[in-house]
Amino acid sequence: MSSQVRNFIISFIIATLIFSVVAVFGVRIIDKYILNPEPDSTSNQTQAPSTLPSTAVQTSVVTELGSGSSFSFVLIGSDYQPDVYNDYEKPFDGTLKPTRQICADTIIFGMFSKELNEFVIMPIDPDTLVYLNGAKMTLRDAYGLADDKFICDQVSMLVGLSVDYYASVEMRSFKQIIDYLGGVYYNVPANIEYVNEVEGIFVSLERGRQLLNGEQALALLRYNSYSDRSVRINLAADFCVSALEQFTADYLNKYKYTSMYQYFSSRVKTNFTLADGEENLDLIFKFSSMTLTVLSYPGTVTENGFVADTEQVYEIFNKYR
Repeated sequence: MSSQVRNFIISFIIATLIFSVVAVFGVRIIDKYILNPEPDSTSNQTQAPSTLPSTAVQTSVVTELGSGSSFSFVLIGSDYQPDVYNDYEKPFDGTLKPTRQICADTIIFGMFSKELNEFVIMPIDPDTLVYLNGAKMTLRDAYGLADDKFICDQVSMLVGLSVDYYASVEMRSFKQIIDYLGGVYYNVPANIEYVNEVEGIFVSLERGRQLLNGEQALALLRYNSYSDRSVRINLAADFCVSALEQFTADYLNKYKYTSMYQYFSSRVKTNFTLADGEENLDLIFKFSSMTLTVLSYPGTVTENGFVADTEQVYEIFNKYR
């Protein structure tokens, strides 16, 4: 091989190696300083966050919650007002005492049926006759002598289904909760003038759909001058449906569940835990897509109270067993 050819080959190899090294460093420099420059510590640029935004994190948490399972509940509205009356006494020995008794003014049975994609609600007449320690009395009066579990057990026997949860709320807490929710839109069925000087309540409501605050909503439910006593009983369940409908329509409430539960649970006596809510959150917020079934409890009104027709109700609820 001639010296000229050998020198050409050596020069070519050396040039190739030098070009390769330069190319590698050149590509790195272009990528680092031109295509993907590092942020200047003195500039206003910030690095991309290593974690998702808080809203995305919340979305992930809610998505991971279970879809829930069918469950039933009882809502109890009591007339307990310790800030107004100071002569309450709640005995637990079953004896009557000459003091102010705490009564159940509203009792509502409800159920989320996942299998049937149905929400069922049925008001229970507080004057329904039951037995407590061998004595016949109304659920209204029995509440002041027993407890929430007793009401749950009685409702369970009245509908022929087990009751999973209960929640009882007194008047002051009810008003606070409605105000916390921003009020509830409701179609008031009649003109209402409600005056109770002892309790300091003066409410005037006109017939028609309107936004009710806590005090107005309570006056609506306590008003007892309707033409038929059943109107007041059924109205409580109807108001409950409206409140639940508006609560679940605001999807942001699903993301605020923890804080909202803390607020509610501090004002309501319930066995419905934070974990129970997390498990059934998806099912509860399907409310708007569920079939709504509103039932009236059959029976007979007597001088002593309401006599329930349990046989007919058992037949109605047979499909939910």
